Amino acid sequence: ESGASARRNEQEAQTIINGLTVREREVLQGLAKGHPNKTIAYDLGISPRTVEVHRANVMAKMGVRSLSDALRIAFAAGIEAGE
Repeated sequence: ESGASARRNEQEAQTIINGLTVREREVLQGLAKGHPNKTIAYDLGISPRTVEVHRANVMAKMGVRSLSDALRIAFAAGIEAGE
């Protein structure tokens, strides 16, 4: 992949991530670290059900069907994976 196209992908990914609320971004970061919903809920002080709702909203706003697609965009935007 050329530098220009990688940069364009990064900008597109960043634009998508910028469309998320702060809380949705926090949930996405938890998912990027591989945390289960319960752990994300505990870390953010919300219920696992609320995490599920945010997760569904994240997927819808990002226009993806799978978590792996969502994470691919998140990583392209510079969200860190793993611990």
